[in-house]
Amino acid sequence: MWTSLSPYPHLMSCSRRGRRSTAARRWVTAAAIAAVCVVQVGGIAGAQSKVVVTPVAVALTEGQTQVVELRLSQPLLAPPPDAAVLSFSFSVSDPARVSLSTPTVSWAASEWAQTRSVTVTALADGVHNPSNTVEITASASTTAPFYAGVALRVVVSLDDVDPEPSTTLPTTSTTLSGTASPTTASIAPGSAAPAVDDRPAGPSATSVAPDVADEAELALTGAPASSAPLAVLGAALLLAGVAVSWRARRAP
Repeated sequence: MWTSLSPYPHLMSCSRRGRRSTAARRWVTAAAIAAVCVVQVGGIAGAQSKVVVTPVAVALTEGQTQVVELRLSQPLLAPPPDAAVLSFSFSVSDPARVSLSTPTVSWAASEWAQTRSVTVTALADGVHNPSNTVEITASASTTAPFYAGVALRVVVSLDDVDPEPSTTLPTTSTTLSGTASPTTASIAPGSAAPAVDDRPAGPSATSVAPDVADEAELALTGAPASSAPLAVLGAALLLAGVAVSWRARRAP
């Protein structure tokens, strides 16, 4: 009959069962860790986004601010021996119009449940801008496979308080310069017209005495033409013509 060498065979059986139980627990723990890693590497996050950004659209008037919060949806896990870290560096499409309180945000593995905040400020630039949309973007830098390749985007809509410049062209005045031509005096019908001597000049031409010519000129120019009535002017011309004719007849 076979006899056990151990005086306590039931204790040996319990020890073997205990070793099997410990090995099973270790295997289950390793399997659970592997499953988490598989989920994160595969990027399965259910209905949640990997990084929750609130809000993703911001509307600001120049001079106003808005706080944007960032929260991670899953713990930070990295393959050993790397430490799990995650950071985002922000870029603004128009830094002259929008500024951020910090250029980067980051998490360590123990900080994954903490919320990070960034203050967005709409700058009063004093210039009217045709476009009122500015984008804030960032890409993940991480050792955690789950967050690799994550990109963030926040759209900022700005209310520009600066007036649009006027498009009205300045008015210019043009001064015309020149010399006015004198108008030809006309004689009313029925009044005497001055006699015109169309005889050819020469020795045989009848000369008019100097005193008669002076009297005729005095009669023509003595009264202002602008104020004398046309009838008086015609009478003066008629008398001058009679005087000239009478003196010519008496001349030897």
